[in-house]
Amino acid sequence: MFLNQKIPTFPSPFRKESDFPCGCQYFLVFLPTTITFLGAGTFYGNSKLVIDISLPNLETLGQCAFTGSGITKVLDLGKITRLENGQGYYEGVFNSCVNLEVVILPDTMSYIGRQAFAGNAKLKALICKSITPCEVYGGML
Repeated sequence: MFLNQKIPTFPSPFRKESDFPCGCQYFLVFLPTTITFLGAGTFYGNSKLVIDISLPNLETLGQCAFTGSGITKVLDLGKITRLENGQGYYEGVFNSCVNLEVVILPDTMSYIGRQAFAGNAKLKALICKSITPCEVYGGML
């Protein structure tokens, strides 16, 4: 990224899925902690995006939101309750995030969908703070 390039700032809160830059290749973005909604495919395939995710107010995370992205850590997913199933084999929410090492799921988590964390060879820690066991759709890893 060149120093004179503008760092994209995403609106907070997002209002509809058309607010998202699906398919864009960003190196760096600023995600305000006030974001409550990230829609389907928000950073799908954005392998150049190498950031940590911390969204303490997040309530909704769409299918494939980070599939194939370069994120490294998911430290706070706010109040979400579900990681939804994707539409195809490689469509889990955090599927094929080749740099992903750590994921911390909130105590509100109740469901982890198909292929949610598949294809993440560097994943070292998957922590779920929920006291109640999550329903897991077969083959989440």
